[in-house]
Amino acid sequence: MFAGSDDAETNSVKEKHTMKIMTIRRALRTALAAFMALLVLTVPAAAQTAAGTWEKTKPFKSSFCSFLAKPGQYIVKSVLLPRLLGDLEVALQGVTEGLYTNDTVNTILLAQRSIEFVISQGSATSRQFLRPFKVADAIRAWPDTKEKYEAAAAALDTVMIGGKTGGNAADTAKEWAAVDTLIAEGALDWGVTGRESFVEAAGLALRPLLNLLCHRTLNFRGKDGVYAAAIVPGLEALGCKDILSIEEFEETYLKAMKAAGPITGMFADITAISAKMKSDFALAAILNPVLDLLEELQADPQGKLISLLPNVAYRRDDITALFGAGIENDGQTTKIFENLGGAFGLDLSGTFEEVLQGALVGLPLQLPPIPWDVLAGAGDLDEVTNTVIADTDLVYAVLTDYVGHAIDSDPQGVRNLITESMGIPSWASFFVYYLLKGVMFFAKIGV
Repeated sequence: MFAGSDDAETNSVKEKHTMKIMTIRRALRTALAAFMALLVLTVPAAAQTAAGTWEKTKPFKSSFCSFLAKPGQYIVKSVLLPRLLGDLEVALQGVTEGLYTNDTVNTILLAQRSIEFVISQGSATSRQFLRPFKVADAIRAWPDTKEKYEAAAAALDTVMIGGKTGGNAADTAKEWAAVDTLIAEGALDWGVTGRESFVEAAGLALRPLLNLLCHRTLNFRGKDGVYAAAIVPGLEALGCKDILSIEEFEETYLKAMKAAGPITGMFADITAISAKMKSDFALAAILNPVLDLLEELQADPQGKLISLLPNVAYRRDDITALFGAGIENDGQTTKIFENLGGAFGLDLSGTFEEVLQGALVGLPLQLPPIPWDVLAGAGDLDEVTNTVIADTDLVYAVLTDYVGHAIDSDPQGVRNLITESMGIPSWASFFVYYLLKGVMFFAKIGV
């Protein structure tokens, strides 16, 4: 009896113990469910909108979540991003140092080698090529440039085949091949010593093409021209400042036209156009704002990039239009920037998102899609200028969330990147990865 009583008492204790365990488990499950719900709420609400429309991103934040998130977000803001953007700073330093050189001017010069124009007037048709001697003619058209760049003009004259009235496709290709040889031998020197001389020399190298753009192809000027419709919005979307206004562009163009005098020849021959039209201002109007932006990025990569991202995301279609800006030529379109980009080994075909994604190819990890719509809302829209002014905290919140997803989406790729960047054994990257994953788990709580 006593034994039975003991067994009953034991069973009763076991049942109470089991009930306590079940209660604890239910509490844990409830807490976990609440916690998971909280995580869902903390992800930035993506505004599912097309580029060019705007909706404010409103990430959920409570004081408790922000407290938990601070260590992780500090690491993202003060360790991870500076580390990544430190590489960008070094790269930009190399770009600016390598940009203002004779080699870059020669690369720009060679971008014209494949351009052919079919100019029709009634039943008559003229096929014309941008030949090297036309750059020499442009140099000699004005006393200031003739004296300064005569050595470059003389070098370009040496490759001419069949005189100025020749110039079939085969001969033009041979002439540009000879220019390649001149460059390889160091015989084509533009005297570039810095930014100012670079912009001037680049304008001269492209003057035949620029003259055509300003003169007789798709309207490069005016409110419906390429400059107003594609170039100005594209530069604004990139965050460039001090952009030449459409009115100033028009005024400068008319002055250049007046100085050049009337165009002669049945087909408005491109040799005649090249000789006198000072169209270099058109390239300077594009180059100078971009060079200013590069220098600002170099001075403060992280701060400048954070300030630019929302507007770039919001107006990314304008950047795509800039890349695709072209000239109509007898039903065919020559895309100016794609051609120039190709000369530098850049593929600028496709949308801005596709171009950027292509630039990321080669990284040792697979990145998730960039949340453009969420980034576009990480600031306040100025309706007067159609510009998004970045909210720094929101931008960092979106980036923190993105980094967290990137770490989760490709563990092996992240480990490979850790191994490469830190120079540690593969086995050690396992521990670093999970430490980073833990940090990002808490960082995302406050997003």
